[in-house]
Amino acid sequence: MLQDILQDLTDNEFTRFKWSLRNIRNPKTTIPWFKLNPADRLKTVDLMLSCDRQEAVNRTRESLGKIPRNDLVERLTATQGRNTQH
Repeated sequence: MLQDILQDLTDNEFTRFKWSLRNIRNPKTTIPWFKLNPADRLKTVDLMLSCDRQEAVNRTRESLGKIPRNDLVERLTATQGRNTQH
């Protein structure tokens, strides 16, 4: 799910997404910039999921909103809603 969302970002949007992700302050789930900066989309998802799955979704939603890519926020929310109904 997160991988598909990140694949829909342009390279510029992906760079801005990572910058936004870096600036979300949560000591338990902060990803060091030296790991995040060179990461491609797949590695970024791996880094995010290494912290906490639900937190990764929340941080993705917040960062997408700052780009802004609200269409992807809505898609992520809809996908997550379908997954919790099963």
